[in-house]
Amino acid sequence: MDRWRYYDLTHARHDVMNPMAPARLDELGDALRLEAADRVLDVACGHAELLLRWHARFGVTGVGLDASPFTIARARRRVAERAPGAGIELVHARGEEFAPSERFDVACCVGASWIWGGHAGTLRALTGFVRPSGAVVTGEVYWKEPPPPAYLDYLRADEPETPEVHDLATCHRLALDQGLSLVWFAGSTDAEWDRYELLQSAAVDEFARAHPDDPDLEALVTERRRHDAAYLAHGRRCLGWALWAFRVPR
Repeated sequence: MDRWRYYDLTHARHDVMNPMAPARLDELGDALRLEAADRVLDVACGHAELLLRWHARFGVTGVGLDASPFTIARARRRVAERAPGAGIELVHARGEEFAPSERFDVACCVGASWIWGGHAGTLRALTGFVRPSGAVVTGEVYWKEPPPPAYLDYLRADEPETPEVHDLATCHRLALDQGLSLVWFAGSTDAEWDRYELLQSAAVDEFARAHPDDPDLEALVTERRRHDAAYLAHGRRCLGWALWAFRVPR
């Protein structure tokens, strides 16, 4: 089935489309000392929860873009419902093709580092979007322990575009190598990972009961079962998630 539709259906019940509690976004904004005058760019913005929360809490405005037509449509509905006239612009576009006409105070790409070939490429691209002394925010998976070959084979087959996964120390070093300084870091808990994964299973179950004749249903259910099995067998033990914020030099 279409991959964008798969992500849309499996993440239908998520505010934040990654393994991190929404309240962590508030903590991150506090750490960055966001102000109402700040402009934020969120590449692969998902359901626009980061922009919505930061606007509600700090008054920021900004731009969110996402390559998925389904996801950007959900984001637009959420912004229209929760923050009409808030100065949040949503763009249907691929991140690697985006050429903004302004420099931002904060540039984010949370959970989509495949756009620029991995963590280092993402940091480099985001740095180009911000003003001097601005901040860049990334969300990355990392290895908590070396994965078994069977799990690596599954990940490569499931997501061919997934870039190399590093450990935490390497993720940090790649940022330091680019002259960035660490501002804030948070790793997801097992409970946050479980909620992220199993909300997807719940969304698939809900869709299956409501749409038993959908032509994509068999593929959707089959893929979700494969993913659940891989997560419970290997992913929960081996794979971590981290939200990072770095400061760009003056």
